[in-house]
Amino acid sequence: MSEDDRLILSNLISQEHQKSAPTMPLDDFFEIFSAEQILKSRSLDMGPDEIASGIMGQGHAKKGTPHAGPDGGVDSFYVFVNRRLIREDTDLSALKDQQITIDVVVIQSKNSPGFSEAAVDKLAKFVELCLRLSATPAPESIALYKPALRDAVEKFHLILKGALTSKPTLNIAFYYASSIHR
Repeated sequence: MSEDDRLILSNLISQEHQKSAPTMPLDDFFEIFSAEQILKSRSLDMGPDEIASGIMGQGHAKKGTPHAGPDGGVDSFYVFVNRRLIREDTDLSALKDQQITIDVVVIQSKNSPGFSEAAVDKLAKFVELCLRLSATPAPESIALYKPALRDAVEKFHLILKGALTSKPTLNIAFYYASSIHR
């Protein structure tokens, strides 16, 4: 990325932060901003509430909220069925006996320059402990992942297991977003 591109991106993030959520800590805003941009790149133009529903990062959580607790390296987690966002209150019975495409989007957002191997290792551990269909809630996964993330993964498992006889298409995308400055 050229210096001009870095400057433009840095200014864009700062301006959007000031315009949209000036009192929100920049780390929290970057989680939302990066999720919005990633979802747009997948032609999923979602509103603020829909984007917020998938934010799992520690920075975004406040004590006592359903998002509170460790994020285990998963800052955002979204499940879509036939391009429709699945949320905690989505009625899964409407999907019965349909041919479906399931898209899972997992995002790690870091408001820091560069990338780290540790973040990638955390995502690999998340796949092993939670995302695999054979994964079972174990003390380690309960300690590493907040209830909102575990619930979202459980909903994904329910959808996939319920659709196996109709041979669903499954796409899982991992994104690691990093800002250009701190």
